[in-house]
Amino acid sequence: MTTKHKIEFECNCCDGEFEDYVIMSTNEFGSSDLDCRPAEMMRSTMACWVHECPHCGYIDDGEDEDDRWLRSFIGSEEYKECEGIVFGNDIAGKFYRYALIQLKKNRFEEACSNFLRAAWGCDDSGESGNAVKCRIKFLEVFDKLQDVDDNLSLTRVDVLRRVGEFNAVLEEYKKCKFGDDLMNQILEFQKEKCVQKNTDCFTVGEVIDGKP
Repeated sequence: MTTKHKIEFECNCCDGEFEDYVIMSTNEFGSSDLDCRPAEMMRSTMACWVHECPHCGYIDDGEDEDDRWLRSFIGSEEYKECEGIVFGNDIAGKFYRYALIQLKKNRFEEACSNFLRAAWGCDDSGESGNAVKCRIKFLEVFDKLQDVDDNLSLTRVDVLRRVGEFNAVLEEYKKCKFGDDLMNQILEFQKEKCVQKNTDCFTVGEVIDGKP
């Protein structure tokens, strides 16, 4: 069961006050997707993961930071129009804009995570073209990272496959071995799907025992 509560926020960018919902409790039943998207019910709480100021359009995750220096960027067409991508749902647009804010702060790993979350929003609304664009942004920003842990590297494999970069997975990860048996099992599963040219979404459960 998911419970949420409306609380008051003060915008880190314009100092405006507004109310929004936060998650008080939730749960997961089932396996996460191979790109780490959680199972239900947490899966359906994305609208509460970030908060948009209705006064200026700034978006954050509830952290207390002084981001008034971003006011010019928040007012730019690049930000407001999501670099020209027209999203069919509000959640995808919010995460995309939040990722752009993280890019401005040179927080590349956080930007990757939120471009991927924007893709999840597109997946939910059937916007396959926009989902690909968001995943490509993930890949572009990933290349800026200096240190990459195994979990993020394995997430990249799924992102590459989902956008049809099958040869990239098969070549770049040909001799890759992780220090965890399950991660290696997931990698081999991903390679098999690349050989099949399959861009579908799969869960960890499907890797382990063939069940979502």
